[in-house]
Amino acid sequence: MKIFIIDDNGLHLKMCNFILTKLEHEVYIFDSLKKLDDFTLQNDTIPDILFIDYRLGPTETGLDVLDRVKNKYKWSSAKCIAFTADVSETSQLRAGGFDTIILKPVTENMLKEIVGKYSR
Repeated sequence: MKIFIIDDNGLHLKMCNFILTKLEHEVYIFDSLKKLDDFTLQNDTIPDILFIDYRLGPTETGLDVLDRVKNKYKWSSAKCIAFTADVSETSQLRAGGFDTIILKPVTENMLKEIVGKYSR
């Protein structure tokens, strides 16, 4: 599967990339919405799953990424999973349109479970 991970935490990106690559998925990592935008201008790769951190920095959230994915890129078949460390944000993320919410810290088993759930 093609998996995009958007998270501003470099250590979290590396950990998720390592786990998902080990599970033989094609993984692309981005530390900002701008990097995702830059990538899409040069590539026609469409993800099967996007793992999106809710708190991307002072000016971006996972909801901004979700809006871009659904409305600009039109990746309607892609499953969007939010990462958050704050349980109080889960209802806002569900209402925003995420398919699933994962509470940090993320584990290998969590990633396996989500990817398995959305495998075709």
